Amino acid sequence: MSNPRPQRMVDRSSLPRWKFYSLIFWETFKISACTFGGGYIIMTLIQEIFVERYGWLSREEALNLMAIAQSSPGPMALNTASLIGYKLGGTLGASCAVAGTTIPPLVVIGVLASYLDTLSQNQILKNFFWGANLAIAAIIIEVTWGIGQSVYSLGGRLGVIAGLLAAVVIFFYSGSTPYLILLGGLLGYLGYFSRPQAKGD
Repeated sequence: MSNPRPQRMVDRSSLPRWKFYSLIFWETFKISACTFGGGYIIMTLIQEIFVERYGWLSREEALNLMAIAQSSPGPMALNTASLIGYKLGGTLGASCAVAGTTIPPLVVIGVLASYLDTLSQNQILKNFFWGANLAIAAIIIEVTWGIGQSVYSLGGRLGVIAGLLAAVVIFFYSGSTPYLILLGGLLGYLGYFSRPQAKGD
């Protein structure tokens, strides 16, 4: 297992309020502008920026927020940004994160919509997205490995086995994902309160 990259901590209390919230906006703006391939790609970028670069979130906190975002209605990237923004800076932080996340796709879609028919036949763009898909697959594998490590650290072998069984069910039975998320959440809730130390928490 590789060692985690060192954090470059940024003390939030040393930042002016305007700079702190502008950083939330700017970083989520950059993440959204570079998020090719769907919401799962955002996991790696959020970990790299808010966990490793600034040290404002622990890895476990980031994964927990992203798990909540994934199981909530709506786009995963927007849900994740709003939750992380709220965690870091309350309502204003969530507003900055939502604005930073929504502006890039709105601008790009607005500009490209008029040229969609022409661009869809462009061989250069086809080649670009073919190569981008390869990179996206590699990023998703990295995200999956990181989540698996966290699951193992929290739930041991039982957590890993449960995750593998869920993956098998999803692979063979389409439409089962929401039910598995609900079932997993219920089992985690019951498992937490069945622990002896839970009564004293």
